[in-house]
Amino acid sequence: TFGATELYAGPVAKLAILAAATDRDPRAFAGHDLIADLAALESVDGRFADRTAYTDSSNTFTQALGIIAQVRAGISPSAKAVNFLVAQQCSDGGLRMTPGAEPCVSDPDAASMAVTALSAAGSHAAESTAALDYLAMRQGSDGGLGGGVGASAVNANSTGLAGMAFRLGDRREAWRAAQSYLMSVQFGCDAPDSLRGAIAYNAAAFDALTASGSGAVATDQERRASAQAVLALGQDSLVDLTIETAAEPLSLC
Repeated sequence: TFGATELYAGPVAKLAILAAATDRDPRAFAGHDLIADLAALESVDGRFADRTAYTDSSNTFTQALGIIAQVRAGISPSAKAVNFLVAQQCSDGGLRMTPGAEPCVSDPDAASMAVTALSAAGSHAAESTAALDYLAMRQGSDGGLGGGVGASAVNANSTGLAGMAFRLGDRREAWRAAQSYLMSVQFGCDAPDSLRGAIAYNAAAFDALTASGSGAVATDQERRASAQAVLALGQDSLVDLTIETAAEPLSLC
C-alpha cells in the first residue's frame, strides 16, 4: 500500500526469483509486474537502488540478485548493471558489500553472490575466476567459510553460498569440501523429529541443540542455514532452481 513512495530492490529481486522458481510469471505475480518494478529501480549508473524516503539499503548482494532475477525472466541485464557489480571487486578478488566503500574490504557472501550473478549473465569470466580464487583462499581445512562483518566465523550460511559459487565455477574440490562441512552440522536420525535433516548455523549451535536432547526444536536460525546450505548440497543454484525438481521428503532413519 506504500509502494508509490517505498520500493526495495532486494526484496523485489528475491520475489521475482521465487516466482520463477515456483513456475509463476514474475511479470504478473499477485497483481505486480516485478520485472518492471526492478527495471524502474535501476539507476543511471546501473545500480539497483531502493526508492525510499529513508536509507537506501541496497548493496552488492542486492545487485547480484537483481541480475539473477532478470536472467531468470529471460532478460539480458544491462551492461551498466553488470559493470556496477564488477566495480565492487577489491584487489584480492573478493567484492565489498557496500558499493563504493573505501577502503575496499571484501565480503565472502558478496563474492559468492557475484560469481552466481556473473554465471547467470555469462560475462566477466576473469573477474569471476578472481572471486573464486578469493573464496578458495578463505575456505578452511574443514571446508567451511565465514562471512563479513558480524559473521566472520565459519558458518553454514556463508558456506552454502560459497558452495553454490564453487559448483558454478567448476571448483569441484572446493565444492565437495563445502558440502562436507555442511553435512558435519546436519542433524541426523538421533535428533528430534523437528530437527532431522536441518543444518545448524555452526558447530557451536549444532552442539548446543544436540545437548538439549528431545526438547530441541528448530528455530529461524536453522531454517535460514538449511535454506542456504541446500544451494551447496544440491545440483541447483539460484540461477536455475525450480520447484519441479522437488520431491517427497526422503527419510534415511
